[in-house]
Amino acid sequence: MSSPMFWNMMTIIAGLSMLLMISDAEIQCIQGANSTAPFVNCPVGTVSCYRPKLTEHVGFASGVDYGCGPCDPELSFECAECSVSGCNQPPVLEESYSCYNYKVAGGAITRHPTLTTCWRSKGSAITCNMPASTADYKSVSGCGPCGETAKERGTCVECYSDSCNQIVRESDRAHLHHRTRRSVSAECVSQCPYS
Repeated sequence: MSSPMFWNMMTIIAGLSMLLMISDAEIQCIQGANSTAPFVNCPVGTVSCYRPKLTEHVGFASGVDYGCGPCDPELSFECAECSVSGCNQPPVLEESYSCYNYKVAGGAITRHPTLTTCWRSKGSAITCNMPASTADYKSVSGCGPCGETAKERGTCVECYSDSCNQIVRESDRAHLHHRTRRSVSAECVSQCPYS
């Protein structure tokens, strides 16, 4: 049988066979409590992997392991999902850095006695934040940029080097508050200690 119809049917059958093989192919995911856990072949029909979500400058979410399948809906804010075999490896990170953490309450600024370790993804700049006034400053860790509203109001200021956000005296805070009102060029970000 060398008719064109025969070859067309053989092509269709081969194509369907390939589709069935692809749909039954196992996806591989890291499976375990941390990123050093081994890759495993996930159950047939699994189409995704999950891992802890990285929040830029803060770090990886706790309470989420690595594994096959979708994120638990109850952990959706802490979990990252992907759909390619081997995709749940953690992103490549730059070297960690440190920032001071501040709390503003009752008109007073209090610095936590120890530095906080901050994490950033590849290509992301070191950024710390600190209060520029005793009103409306909110930061979880001192790591990362100020919120846009806080920056506009002048209640938060950023700096761009390791452990740069240390407020020592009241006069330092007044000086920083004054500096938040000026604009800074992109070139200055890497050279100037404060925005």
